[in-house]
Amino acid sequence: MNRLHWLTQVQLVDAVGVGQATPGPGFTTATFIGYLLGGIPGVLVATLGIFLPGLFLCCPHWLLIPRSRSSKIAGALLDGVNVGVVALMLAVTFQLGRAAVVDPPTGGTAPVSAFAPLYLRINSA
Repeated sequence: MNRLHWLTQVQLVDAVGVGQATPGPGFTTATFIGYLLGGIPGVLVATLGIFLPGLFLCCPHWLLIPRSRSSKIAGALLDGVNVGVVALMLAVTFQLGRAAVVDPPTGGTAPVSAFAPLYLRINSA
């Protein structure tokens, strides 16, 4: 996050916040960051950049995945990819949490905000 200095931590947390308030949080976050970095052209590049790889990589393979699951080696590879994705999401959540929790009030609010939608059935927005 800090290596290239494209965004400040505050801008990144804002982008994730904007993304979480709308459907498709990853896509919205990417579009928002594109806007921060490049205005309207940045929006177009970021939005196309997040949609097109998935379209070109996943669509042709949708018939192959069920067959791949029946293979022990390919199934293990797909399971490993799933574990890697979960680990990546946990690492990013930890990093963003460290950036967002800056004082005791936010430290007290964070756990309540994380678990209230799960147990109280309230809207996360």
